[in-house]
Amino acid sequence: MNTTDGEAATLARLNLDYPGWHCWRTHERGRLRAWCASNKDPGSDRAPTLHGDTADQLEAQLKDPPRKRGRTIAELIGLEAG
Repeated sequence: MNTTDGEAATLARLNLDYPGWHCWRTHERGRLRAWCASNKDPGSDRAPTLHGDTADQLEAQLKDPPRKRGRTIAELIGLEAG
């Protein structure tokens, strides 16, 4: 499950360019698959996770992440206004 030098550089750039997100690749049967990003801010109004088939697809979402759906646990138990 090795990334190419280009993929590793792309992941490093995405993580630098979008510091509010942790960008990574999924693995399936020993092969790299989707490009993903996890939102580092649990209180964000943006989706907690993004994914795409390519780095370009992921970056397009990172530029304008969709709003989250549902509510956080804190909102559900009344610790935050929803």
